[in-house]
Amino acid sequence: MATRTFVGLAVAGVALMGASPAFAELRAYTPSGKAWAATGYNDTKVWLEQNGDGKSHADYYRTDEDSPYHLWNKSGGVVASGQGATIYKLRVCDWVPDNSDRCGGWQTN
Repeated sequence: MATRTFVGLAVAGVALMGASPAFAELRAYTPSGKAWAATGYNDTKVWLEQNGDGKSHADYYRTDEDSPYHLWNKSGGVVASGQGATIYKLRVCDWVPDNSDRCGGWQTN
């Protein structure tokens, strides 16, 4: 019986690994800890979560463009970018109106 249970768990674990393309590959946080971002789908999409009051943005670079992309979260919860070229550089910033934004460090692949 124990062998059958182990085999069943192993098969279920392999199936879950194959069915979960949204595992984060890059993660970045704001200095305040109120927002964070992560990539998924093989680094082709970004999610940005605002955990407290305030506003934030994720800045990121894709392999198809020399200029940064920006994903804004002005209402809390989670926002997501569209899928595109591979993301290789990511940071998250607390937006400070009429002032310098407070940004976390760049995370790279």
